[in-house]
Amino acid sequence: MIILCSIISLFISFFILHRINFSNKINNNYGVISITGSRAFLAGFVALCHSNHFLYTMNGNKWIFDKDHKIYFGLDNFYSNSGKVGVLIFFMISGFLFYRCIYNPNFNAKEMIKKRVLRIIPMYWFSLLLIIAFGLFFLDFKLNLIAFIQSIKWALFIGNYKIGNLSTADINQGVEWTLKIEWLLYLSIVILSISLKKFNNKIKDLFVIVSILLILSIATLMRIYCDFYVDPRPTLGFFTGFVAFKLSDKLSILKNNNIASIIAIFCFIISFFITSNTFYYILIFLFSSIFFLIISSVNNLFTFLSNKTIVSLGEVSYSIYLLHGLVLSILIRFIPDGTQLNYFTCIAFSVVFFLSTAFIAKTTYLFIEKKFYIK
Repeated sequence: MIILCSIISLFISFFILHRINFSNKINNNYGVISITGSRAFLAGFVALCHSNHFLYTMNGNKWIFDKDHKIYFGLDNFYSNSGKVGVLIFFMISGFLFYRCIYNPNFNAKEMIKKRVLRIIPMYWFSLLLIIAFGLFFLDFKLNLIAFIQSIKWALFIGNYKIGNLSTADINQGVEWTLKIEWLLYLSIVILSISLKKFNNKIKDLFVIVSILLILSIATLMRIYCDFYVDPRPTLGFFTGFVAFKLSDKLSILKNNNIASIIAIFCFIISFFITSNTFYYILIFLFSSIFFLIISSVNNLFTFLSNKTIVSLGEVSYSIYLLHGLVLSILIRFIPDGTQLNYFTCIAFSVVFFLSTAFIAKTTYLFIEKKFYIK
């Protein structure tokens, strides 16, 4: 019931946003439109993953879809995979967009880092302020020297989920762990671009692959030894993004191919229902990779990914990703005690949750992200 209701609510939200011209003032006429459009669904499914966790436990059910849950194929895998698939394909997008820098003779590493800082940091720091404000308003958050130091570490991507007596993961769902991995990608690109300037493309290809394996290894060590959550497996997405970039000329034949569109949709859907337990994750990776290779050719899946509302949601997906957990934490506090989960409450809550997140994300995009972002 929850899975069906959440998917229905997502499309209801898209319809409402389309009817009220949500895309107004959001510039979306650059980049690979099909990839930008896909971000709307990736961010949406990550948000659904976390809201479904709450809905599932609403009637006192124990959450069972953790690392020990193992059904090889089934609808129940959607509960955990909706977030995992979203993050995996987000990493594919990063690999596709940034590995090309290494092959650009005019690439300016300093300028790239500057743009990444301005793209990521302002909104990230604003989300930190909102987390602290939430703690002060709703929780018994204690401001002290320890909390201040821990907040600085959090702001610099080297902290854990503790800021004083506040657990940030309980407020924003701990989504910032992916940004730690993203910064490893950016650092590797800077190092490779400076080190390999005089080498041919085959040598560069080899070192890119080695760097991805190194990021995977570092992420694995972080998972084992750090006191915050990291899933090293989505770093495989960097490889798919790299392959999509290298094959971009050959993949262009798929741009208007309807059969390719059907295959992409099938692979995207099927990836949600395969178990992500241990090494079975490789199957999710393969199906998601096929999906991404096709949409990277600017195949917009029967114009669906080029819809102006979908693309505008993709444009504000970074804010959606950072803030949906906070919106969820606030909405939960307004649910009356004793409320029973049924089709109506499930859909109503999910629609309110996604629409609230979308409008807040649009606001932060226009007044924070767009003010700093350099294309």
